[in-house]
Amino acid sequence: MEQSDNQVLFLNGPRFQKGGQLKLRISLSQQNSPFVAAVKGIEGTYSGRDYNGTPVLASLNHVPDSPWYLIAKINNREVFNLWDLQGAWLTGLAVGLLSIVVVLAALIWQRRSETSSNSDHPS
Repeated sequence: MEQSDNQVLFLNGPRFQKGGQLKLRISLSQQNSPFVAAVKGIEGTYSGRDYNGTPVLASLNHVPDSPWYLIAKINNREVFNLWDLQGAWLTGLAVGLLSIVVVLAALIWQRRSETSSNSDHPS
């Protein structure tokens, strides 16, 4: 993509739209757009909205010695679904380990109670 007048011109169109090469344009006035941020000189990780308004996490990079910019983006939903899954696994693991510790502590407490009650009453 590159800046063309007051718009961002895309080298290739959206993935699911055929024949979109050099046809997709968005206005430079669109705020919170990673594409607009890139042509304004921002590089690195950027959180914003793509041309459909979908929240995305993007990596913005200028292509050296050219007017073009490279944007790699992923929908926030995809990123956070993975984090949610990992969080669920970690929560389950923590609850499982805590349960084991509680059961072991209860068994040790019970054994000590039995041992101390047996030593208090001689046979």
